[in-house]
Amino acid sequence: MPCTSNGKLLVTGLHDGSCSVWDVKRGTLATSFEGHQGLVVMVKCSPSSGNVVSCSADHSLIMWEAQNGRRRQDFVGHEHVVMACGWAADNTRIVSNDANTVRIWNSRNGTQTHCLGTEAIGTVCGTHDQKFIVCAFCPSGYIVMSTNNKSVLLLDPSPMAVVASMQSRESVYSISAVTKSVLAFGDGNGNVYVVNFRLESDKTELPVSALLCLQQMDMTLEEFMNEAV
Repeated sequence: MPCTSNGKLLVTGLHDGSCSVWDVKRGTLATSFEGHQGLVVMVKCSPSSGNVVSCSADHSLIMWEAQNGRRRQDFVGHEHVVMACGWAADNTRIVSNDANTVRIWNSRNGTQTHCLGTEAIGTVCGTHDQKFIVCAFCPSGYIVMSTNNKSVLLLDPSPMAVVASMQSRESVYSISAVTKSVLAFGDGNGNVYVVNFRLESDKTELPVSALLCLQQMDMTLEEFMNEAV
């Protein structure tokens, strides 16, 4: 459940297609948004503005204002349930995915700028029947993406090309960027992973360190971060 950038409002998505905005300090409902025609799968707050993007089973994304629920922009193009969405650090782009495609949108006018289908990553994943699960923007500008064949992919958003890939024990359903070069994600079997990658000028050869599974190690995330920095 994401909070707005000032930490004052908490946003939740509901089964009936609406979203609720809560006053964190008072614990009361501040406002609501009604615009989707299907259940809201995910909501994400902008890193530095008061806008929210929500994605839905109705195949759409909508950007709206958390303060008053005013609808700002629609993003239409997905042909299946939109399973995840996220903001770029500069607020100018939004990433989203359904099972078959990951798309990048211009947040100002709602146009789609890039699209990558699962067929384009078959060689990297070693199979051509994979499906996308969840995606997110990293602070560095890369996109991190998981698939149902236990792959986690790092994408360069400009050419929409895979620059690094990792394998987890089970399919990954939650992803978070800890820093510009450290990712954390969790799989369906309760494992939490942390991976450190180095930003290089040659993005086609992006080095990735050994993937660490915290559940199988005698090491906390804080301890790992102290070593990784």
